[in-house]
Amino acid sequence: MLGSRSLAVRLRNPVSLSVPLLLACTGIAVAQSTARPAVDPGSAIAGSCGVGMVDGQLVGGGASYEISFLSGAVEVTPALGERAPHDYPLLLTLDSVRRGDREVCTGGPESPIHAEGELRVEYRRGLHVVERYDVRADGVEQSFVLRERPAGRGDLVVRLAIRSELRAEPGSGLGGLELTTPGIGGVSIGAVTGIDADGVRAAGSLAYDGRHLELSLPDRFVEHATYPLVLDPLIGGITSAGASFDDYEPDIAYDATNDVYLVVWEFRTSATDYDVWGQRLNGDGTRQGGIVFAVRSSGIQSRPVVANVAVSDQFLVVWQDDRSGSSDIVGVRVAAIDGTTSGPVTIAGTAADEITPDAGSDATGPDDEALIVWKNASGGIEGVEVEVQAGGVPFVIGAVVQIDSATQSGHPKIAKSGGVANRYLVVWETRTATDWLVGYRAVDRDFRLLTPVYTLSGLGRPIVHPDVDGNGTEWMCVYQRMESPTSSLGDIYGFEVAYDSMGGLVLFPGGAIEAEVNDDELEPDVAFAGTTYVVTWSDQRATQPTEYGIIVTKMLPVTGRPCGVRYETGQTGQTRNSKPAICAMLNGGGAENHTLLCWEHGDLTNGNSLVMRQLFDAYGGGPVTTIAPGCAGGGTASTDGPFALGNARFQLRLGGADPLATVAALSFAQRSAVQIPCGSCSFLTPLATVTRGVSNGAAAFTLPLPCDTNLIGAALGAQWIVLAPSSTACPIAPGVAGSNILGMVLSD
Repeated sequence: MLGSRSLAVRLRNPVSLSVPLLLACTGIAVAQSTARPAVDPGSAIAGSCGVGMVDGQLVGGGASYEISFLSGAVEVTPALGERAPHDYPLLLTLDSVRRGDREVCTGGPESPIHAEGELRVEYRRGLHVVERYDVRADGVEQSFVLRERPAGRGDLVVRLAIRSELRAEPGSGLGGLELTTPGIGGVSIGAVTGIDADGVRAAGSLAYDGRHLELSLPDRFVEHATYPLVLDPLIGGITSAGASFDDYEPDIAYDATNDVYLVVWEFRTSATDYDVWGQRLNGDGTRQGGIVFAVRSSGIQSRPVVANVAVSDQFLVVWQDDRSGSSDIVGVRVAAIDGTTSGPVTIAGTAADEITPDAGSDATGPDDEALIVWKNASGGIEGVEVEVQAGGVPFVIGAVVQIDSATQSGHPKIAKSGGVANRYLVVWETRTATDWLVGYRAVDRDFRLLTPVYTLSGLGRPIVHPDVDGNGTEWMCVYQRMESPTSSLGDIYGFEVAYDSMGGLVLFPGGAIEAEVNDDELEPDVAFAGTTYVVTWSDQRATQPTEYGIIVTKMLPVTGRPCGVRYETGQTGQTRNSKPAICAMLNGGGAENHTLLCWEHGDLTNGNSLVMRQLFDAYGGGPVTTIAPGCAGGGTASTDGPFALGNARFQLRLGGADPLATVAALSFAQRSAVQIPCGSCSFLTPLATVTRGVSNGAAAFTLPLPCDTNLIGAALGAQWIVLAPSSTACPIAPGVAGSNILGMVLSD
């Protein structure tokens, strides 16, 4: 029986909580500390298509081609990949449309007509003919629309001039045409079909003489069709005789206002032509709109990165541009709301090579800038602040800042955002005559240098691929260190630093995150997700050494320890999953728990490469349910945050209790614990109790959750017991009331 005196004793003498011990007493699942459960292997980002303006030029594309809409002509470029020594574009220009010996219209210079956001581009050919192109993921649907029956007698013939290095394959004919280059691939043009306004169809024919393509429909169909009439082949179904390397080097940023990620990557049409593409994804990972073309121009434009500027709701996409003869850093603005882009701007373009850029987002404002860093081949690591305003062209603010002067320093990375403190950590790889090092230095949002250069030794082993993220005061750096000075196999290491009140950096040395012997771990990336870091890397599969998967794990701040289960994603079976990039919503001003992971998915059987995506919650959390109701005056118990391993901010809350209450006890017990009934109340038999003051019927208690995977499945009950002066819900204990009882199951 529950008495008021015994309750009062508990309030005066609360039990000191040992959370792991408390959870261990509630029933535990089987230990899972070494498990690597597979998650959904992800889905390809490239699968959509798009049309947009790039530097004054209307362009489009799908998974395996690009198209440029010129004055009176279109140029289709198949993505033939690294085996193709250069691009093999196909230029199509309308010569004429005729019926028998009667001319219906001719081609000539004509501006393309396009409505923003649409996938259709048209050329108006006189009063009655429209030359139309519908951009699709698998190719371009070319059609000619005749608004009324053309005069004359005879077959309808659309004559196109073709200019290309591609040549017709033997056997091409009435059913379609393949234009290829031997051993590499090319473009297919589908069979001709006529469709009238009633849906009646007729097969047409196709003829090609090496310079002109003629698309024909028979006279009988033309004469008796209901108009408008459409002549409809398909251009752009790509054939490839060799390896086709398409999508590489992904990077991600997030905009909270529009709940949208922007993923950018290299799109390679040939060995001498890389462009930068992007795709907006909703917060749930689904595609929003079509492809964003950051740049579409011949030449090498590589290593794209992206930052979000929260105040203006814009993205800044930056890449290494090699078209001028030396490498420059160039960027464009992309609007988060609709994917429209600005013209390009050179961010760094001296006579020296500026390479390997990275970008830091501004998640909090109040200014609208992003921070860009890069390697200057003549002068070490540099950076600059870039203003990114809605509707404008990005522009550089102030002078370029030299972060590190050592010419051997390279591959810089900057924290993905500056957090509330608006401070960023820049890291890079460097070396001395006898050692390899990670260099690091803190800067503020205006790119003022806050600290001197610090270094961390690789202890005689090569260091590559550093990455960093944090909250503006504390940061985690991860990097790849080789197993030995001569080994080609990598391990994943990490360390943390904190900004101190004296303007310096305090090192928490850290150590190995994964260092399995004779196993290759490489290319790490890290995102700060609030109370934890999420670290990812590419990992060699034990049973198939040529295959690699993607590992994702949580890391606790300060301790540098892995937290929870390690997950593996990426398709299996003759695949190499590599170059992972991860972005937390927190980096763009959003919720701290959610992240988006992207990576290269390489097919070892044909050389194709696609960018894949996978959502990853830093804290999944187990179920939290009400297992018994409360009573009058006891209020409502609830939780804030997932009941998940490592969640240091998990809270139990009380609301709506007796407004005269000043104190309450929070009781913990097994989820299946015996409940003591009293009137309309039920009370848990507690294992532990803590007290909290109550104000206006509300109270809260933070319960930091440990990281021990042995505790997965622990089932905990919790209830607030309130000293409620006006409550008579429990007749034998007047002035005492209970909230609803929560049942919680701990998960990763």
